[in-house]
Amino acid sequence: MAIRLLCQTRENLNLWSQEKVPDEKIRQVLRDLHLDSFAGRLDEEVKNLSGGEKVRIGVARTLIKGAKIMLLDEPTASLDSQSGTEVRRIIKEISEKYPDTTIVCVSHDNELIGISERTVSMSDLQK
Repeated sequence: MAIRLLCQTRENLNLWSQEKVPDEKIRQVLRDLHLDSFAGRLDEEVKNLSGGEKVRIGVARTLIKGAKIMLLDEPTASLDSQSGTEVRRIIKEISEKYPDTTIVCVSHDNELIGISERTVSMSDLQK
C-alpha cells in the first residue's frame, strides 16, 4: 500500500478534518496569525516551504480545527534566528487571541520559556 504525501498547503491545513475546511476560515486563521502571505499560497507545494513556514502552517492547522490543547515539541529547534523569532511571536499571539486554547510546549529555547505564562522544569518534577 502506498502512502500519498499531501503536497499542497491547502491539503496540509485540512489534514485530519472531518470535512473540508472552507478557504475563508483558513484565511481568517492565517490573518489572525499575521500569516497573510500564505493566503495566496494555498496551492503551493509543501515541499517548497522553509522549516519555519512548515512549523507555522502546523500551528495554523491546529487552530483551524478548533483544538483546545496545542502540543508543541521544540517548535523553534533547527530554525534560523529570524524564523525562531517569528514562531515565538506567533505562539505568544495564539495565547492572547485564542484564550480557550492551552499550549503545552517542550523546549530548550530560553526566549520561548521566558514568554510562557507558566513554566514547569523537568528537573523540578524529579525532586
